[in-house]
Amino acid sequence: MSTERQEQVKIERDANYERRQRVVAYAPSTRVVLVSRISKLIWLFVGIIDVLLTLRFVLKLIAANPGNGFADFIYGLTNAMVAPFIGLVNTPVSASGSMVELASIFAMVVYTLVAVIIVQLLRILFASTGSRKAVTTVEKID
Repeated sequence: MSTERQEQVKIERDANYERRQRVVAYAPSTRVVLVSRISKLIWLFVGIIDVLLTLRFVLKLIAANPGNGFADFIYGLTNAMVAPFIGLVNTPVSASGSMVELASIFAMVVYTLVAVIIVQLLRILFASTGSRKAVTTVEKID
């Protein structure tokens, strides 16, 4: 992966003393930084999805009133995300209406695994974004 190399030499002189310091910094290329930012955006997006699905799971677990504005909003946002997993396994329902919606859990796991795979592929294809620096100091005392 390409990097940008920057070199700087500092010289300090005194009557009986000289100090030379050479600093070489390697910064990641623009493409590598872009891939890093895309990875962070993917994790942000998946984090938001996981929070919404967790809210849905908790609301179903405590048998929240689906007619309530907040519950209706969360259910409306997450219906499409959970739809592929509904019916995969049975959803236990208690007499009070409380349910353990396992489809929400499966959705969180699958979306997180997809994000892990995508981010790892980006890292494999475009390397890491770490920068490095080498410092060499030479001091002379007369």
